[in-house]
Amino acid sequence: MADLGEVIGSFLVSLVHARRKADEETAAVAEYYKQHPLLEGMSLPRIRIPEISIDMPLTIDALDDGEDAEVNNPSTISRSLIQELRQLKQDEDKAGMSPEFDRVFNRTLLQQLSRLQQGQKTKSQTVSREAVARAVDNAINTAIKKDGTKLTPEAKKDLQSHMRMRATEISLKKMPKPASIGATFTSSDIKEKSSPTSSIRLKLTLREEGLEWSKAENDDGTVRHTLQPE
Repeated sequence: MADLGEVIGSFLVSLVHARRKADEETAAVAEYYKQHPLLEGMSLPRIRIPEISIDMPLTIDALDDGEDAEVNNPSTISRSLIQELRQLKQDEDKAGMSPEFDRVFNRTLLQQLSRLQQGQKTKSQTVSREAVARAVDNAINTAIKKDGTKLTPEAKKDLQSHMRMRATEISLKKMPKPASIGATFTSSDIKEKSSPTSSIRLKLTLREEGLEWSKAENDDGTVRHTLQPE
């Protein structure tokens, strides 16, 4: 028995590596064409497979419902974030943040996290790192508004970025476990175990979408690399 997600993922990974091998061979051929006086003006052969269709039988043998993530204790999260906040306040751009800012931030954050924790207990809300990060954003905005702290847009963005990053590191006590399906794919096993009523057919259509590196020069002279669609 194999996990259905792992099998589908293997198909996708295999397609990626097949494209890589084909591109490596194209690069080698390009070097050969460049050095050949009669071939250097010709188009390079490059094989692409825009679409692959897979049709295979399988039997579903097991279903694992998975597990939701578990949020960390609100007081543990708030203590860590208050320490991070005090460290960041030592920066010159944030010198205007008063102790009242800390108190409002901490109080608001604890309220938000407590609601998340309660929602998790009642199964009315799924907890994630992003949910905790948004709670941190709300607490920062509330503290800025009530305290009257004046921060430049750049300083506020930097503050939120650092606090969100720290929040995602400590937000979860237990990571989520995704649901999974156990299935049989081996031909001999399917013949032995399946019947017209117990087996199904899985039809997949995989489409190739290429990415390429793009280079751009920043104002300070450094080079920025980004991946973009072909």
